[in-house]
Amino acid sequence: MLIIPIASETPLQKVPHITYCLLVLLAAVWGVVAYLALAEWKEHIEEGHFHSILATYGYVDTLRLPWTYLTSSLVHLSPFHLIGNMLFIWMFGCFAEEILGKRFFLLLLLGGAICGDLAFSAGLALSSDPSGKTLPLIGASDIVTAIFGATLILRPDLEFKFLFFMLLYFRPITHTWTMPAWMYIPAWVFLDLLGLYFSGASAEIAHTAHAGGLIWGLAFGACSRFLPGISNLRKKDADFQEEPAGLDPEKEKETFEIALAGKAWKAAYEIYRRMIREKRPLQVPVGQVMTLADQLTHEGDSYRAAFLYRQVYSSAEDRDVRLEAALRLVHHLLQRENDIQAAKQLLRSLHQGYKDHLRYPEVLELIRQVKQADQTH
Repeated sequence: MLIIPIASETPLQKVPHITYCLLVLLAAVWGVVAYLALAEWKEHIEEGHFHSILATYGYVDTLRLPWTYLTSSLVHLSPFHLIGNMLFIWMFGCFAEEILGKRFFLLLLLGGAICGDLAFSAGLALSSDPSGKTLPLIGASDIVTAIFGATLILRPDLEFKFLFFMLLYFRPITHTWTMPAWMYIPAWVFLDLLGLYFSGASAEIAHTAHAGGLIWGLAFGACSRFLPGISNLRKKDADFQEEPAGLDPEKEKETFEIALAGKAWKAAYEIYRRMIREKRPLQVPVGQVMTLADQLTHEGDSYRAAFLYRQVYSSAEDRDVRLEAALRLVHHLLQRENDIQAAKQLLRSLHQGYKDHLRYPEVLELIRQVKQADQTH
């Protein structure tokens, strides 16, 4: 079972150079590690040389080599471990860097790596199982949890789209939904603490290192609010808290219509979404919202388009308009996102509420398509 972030609703204002450089570095280091592992397997290098390299650059509690406090977070063995960490760093790290700025974000990463190793040693010291003391600790999970902690303190309102994936009797089950950081991160931490409780500090997954990175991230995020150099954070807080309170709905409506007429689709969406979030929805014709959703779909921005279709379906008073929005959303889920489970859930509601409608045969046809698509999966 996997629950991973795949998209963010909040657009970035700046290019996160440190995050991108870290992702490239992680991939490059894994390429070297994979090459050495393959070379030893094919007996191109001396047997045992690969493991000695892991002990040299991974953090070993009995050795505690100074450089391994940093290098251990760069080394990965499993490509799935690497991809998972890179995904979380890319999704959450971009926003943490934008808020903190490059220097403080780099300090967050370095502190997360060091605190993760220290927490790992502390966990082994309290553990009755000595087997983990000689095994190298590797992976960027402590950096990921440090970013989690800082994000939870600085921008808990950030919303991400998550993908749920599970194989049940060799059949994939997928579902997508939106969740704010303040819900996802505590849930992730709770599950990780359960893993620590049941498997202990010397398990294959270094839960104590995760905890060390998280504690550093929470403390760094809390303290960073008082650092004078973080102008980005103050600007974010001002934009998020002060600016919406003084918005004029009529002026926002005019700006929305200008953006729509000028084909600035994403700008129009941001205006509409901001007013919805502030519980002061724009009084614009539903047709304009549907047009915006269609144009975003055409440009491949499926996440924003789906949000608009859902908004019309849930808020429109006209029954025909709600049905039209729902039908477009079902087509969108099937063709753009391949989210069969979400389409089935929506079609159940349409099947119950529109049996007497002239367009009910369209609902039945979509139900047939969903059943066929479900069988092929």
